[in-house]
Amino acid sequence: IRHIPDEKYWIEKANIHDGQWEAIFELEALPGYYVGIKNPMPVVKDGKLYIYFVRADYKIFNDTFSAMYFLHLFNVTDNKLMWISEEIPIDFQVTGTPGAFPIYHDGKIILSNDSMYAYDFEDGSMLWKTYFGNSFTLISRITAGDGMVYGNNENRFFVGVDIETGGEKFIFDSGSTPSRVVYHNGNCYMAGLSRSYKNYIVEIDGKTGEILQEIDAEEVIGEEAEFNWTLTIDPETNLLYTCDYEHILCFDIL
Repeated sequence: IRHIPDEKYWIEKANIHDGQWEAIFELEALPGYYVGIKNPMPVVKDGKLYIYFVRADYKIFNDTFSAMYFLHLFNVTDNKLMWISEEIPIDFQVTGTPGAFPIYHDGKIILSNDSMYAYDFEDGSMLWKTYFGNSFTLISRITAGDGMVYGNNENRFFVGVDIETGGEKFIFDSGSTPSRVVYHNGNCYMAGLSRSYKNYIVEIDGKTGEILQEIDAEEVIGEEAEFNWTLTIDPETNLLYTCDYEHILCFDIL
């Protein structure tokens, strides 16, 4: 993204062979508003490359912030804007941008702030919205797999939601400030989950929400140790990688 702050944004793509950049989409502020966008995310569908992102039109008057948010889908392959959603409904102006880290799964674009939202990939219609409070958009964010959406809320609970209906399948008290949620082989994983003055890697059953295992940082590293907010899993070896601010750590999660 290249921009003139608050006034104009360009989404650009680069040729990896010669390093040349090309602007593919441009946004300008509306009269009386500032403009911003969040993290264009790519997806390949039916052999074509798309990006989806949220535009914010906002203003500040008498120290009061107000904003409108719209989800966009752009076809990079055909250089075509496919649709712009209707205004994304938010419960409070201080809620934060819906879709700071949007994801694509099962033909839907999933957004989150203090709610989770699902939008139809084909026409941009909102399929459902489920309110939870606080935020899913800081460190942990959301992920999806096998018909479910998962997130760890800043109110220290983990939730699994049906991707078709937005209905809550399970919810339990988890902890705060973990890594992003990683979905792998039917289960969810987080590192750096803080609870009762301890710090964990956790494995959660993706269907039931049952905690299958917890790895205590102090038990494997030492006193007052903590896992970092980084986490990835090699899908071929089932090895989980994270850090403790000093070392790279590897765990066999089978």
